[in-house]
Amino acid sequence: MDDKVLLLLNTSVGHSPALLWGARWVSQELSWLLWGALALSGVAAPGRWRRVAWRALASMALAWALASAVKALWPVPRPFALGVGTAWVEQAANASFPSVHTSLAFAVALSVWRSGPRSGVALVLLGCALLVAWSRIALGLHFPRDVLAGALLGAACAWACAGRWPAPPADGATASAEHPTPLG
Repeated sequence: MDDKVLLLLNTSVGHSPALLWGARWVSQELSWLLWGALALSGVAAPGRWRRVAWRALASMALAWALASAVKALWPVPRPFALGVGTAWVEQAANASFPSVHTSLAFAVALSVWRSGPRSGVALVLLGCALLVAWSRIALGLHFPRDVLAGALLGAACAWACAGRWPAPPADGATASAEHPTPLG
C-alpha cells in the first residue's frame, strides 16, 4: 500500500510540469519562508504572538533533534534508493524515516494551534504542513509512512512544548490560575 500511494503521487507530479514546480516550491522554498517568518515573529511580533512563536520554535527544535536521532538509529532507505519511484529533486540517499521536513512543519503548525488563538494563522500553517507532507511523497523523497511518522512526531513535540511556558493570556488579561506564571 505504501508503495502504491507513493507511485500514484510521484507519477502524477511527474506528468504535470505545474504540479512538479509546485511540489518543488513547497518542499524547498515554502519551508524556508515559514521558518524565517517564525523566527522573525519570535523577535518582532507583539507579546502574545512572540510567546507562541517561541513555543513553535522550541517544538521545531525538539522535532528536528528527535527525527534526526531516529534517522541515525534506524536508517531506512529513501524510495529512490530502493528503485521505487523517481526523485524529482537532488537528494542524498540518506535515511528517510521519519521525514524531517514533515516533522518540522507539523511541530510548528500544531504548536501554534495548541498555544495560540485558533485563528486563520493556525489553519494556514496546518495547510502548509499538509502540503509539505504531500510534496515530500510526490517528489519521490519519502514513503507515506515516513511523512505519517513525521507528522505524528511533530504533533508530539508540539504538545510536549506547549505546556513548558504559560499559555498566552487573552487580550488584556493577566496571569491567573488558568494561565500561571512560569514559577506558579
